[in-house]
Amino acid sequence: MVIALDLDKFGDLTRKMGWTEYSPNPVTRYLSHAVADFAEIHQATILYGLDVERGTEEAQLYCSHPDMDAIVTDLETMRREIRNLSETTLSVGIAHITPDVPVKALKDFHLAKKALKESKRKGRIVVL
Repeated sequence: MVIALDLDKFGDLTRKMGWTEYSPNPVTRYLSHAVADFAEIHQATILYGLDVERGTEEAQLYCSHPDMDAIVTDLETMRREIRNLSETTLSVGIAHITPDVPVKALKDFHLAKKALKESKRKGRIVVL
């Protein structure tokens, strides 16, 4: 499974709060640690996005042996914590993949991007 995460309208919040985009703020600092912890707990590979030095605004992960219930629970916790920290939300798109998908195709996986786009529109985690 490929999981895509993205902070919603985060540029607007950054400007409103006067935060710099070149160092972590409370939201991107939290998301950096949450993504790293999630990857460790779920034995996921971080395909891109984790940036502890600048703060994480988006990320994509790959889980080869997912426990769907645990993953959704942990992602909902991330979404709730982001909402509690700021005026932004976290969109999450999840794409199931078949074993024949080449590793090179996992980054920017089209179905994960589609799920993320739908998540932004619906305001909830979307699984395709």
